[in-house]
Amino acid sequence: MMDSDAYVRQRADEKARATAAIAAVIATIDGEQREPDAWERKHLYIAIMSVFHGRHRLAMVYAEKALTPTDERGRFAEDLGLDDCDLAAFRLLLSNAEASA
Repeated sequence: MMDSDAYVRQRADEKARATAAIAAVIATIDGEQREPDAWERKHLYIAIMSVFHGRHRLAMVYAEKALTPTDERGRFAEDLGLDDCDLAAFRLLLSNAEASA
């Protein structure tokens, strides 16, 4: 059984890896000098919200899925109303997620 200090360290490490993965996606899109498309916005949003909810491994999955090549993407029906979310908004959300407990 893991002691509480080890558990806290493990969770902090998972959170750091998740937020680094999200930051890498944002940097990739920014490096292409563009804003995220609908697929990327949806997956970035879910990744960041997963960090807020302590679902760090799920956040990493969604961060990775955000960069799925266009021709390999599935259909997604739900509109999360994220049309106005640009990279600056995602950077702010990520900053708040990193600062959350």
